Amino acid sequence: ASFEQIMGVAASDLVGRTAMDSFPTLSVDQQLEQVRAKVHSGETWIGNFISNNTEGRRITLEAAIFPILDRRGRLT
Repeated sequence: ASFEQIMGVAASDLVGRTAMDSFPTLSVDQQLEQVRAKVHSGETWIGNFISNNTEGRRITLEAAIFPILDRRGRLT
C-alpha cells in the first residue's frame, strides 16, 4: 500500500507542514521530547509512533527523524 492509502491523505496536502502537525500521535509526550532532544543535538532518531490515519484507524509508523542543517551547520 502507498503512503497516501495508509494515511488517507494526499502527499501534496502535506507540503510545508511538519510531521507532528500532519499526524497527531498517540505516543506519549516523553517520547516526543526524546525525539526533539536527539534531533536538536544533531543526531538521528529512529523508532515507532502510534497514530491514527484520517479514517481513525490506529497505525504504527516506523520513522527516522534527522536534523536538517544549513550551510553553517545550524539546525533549520
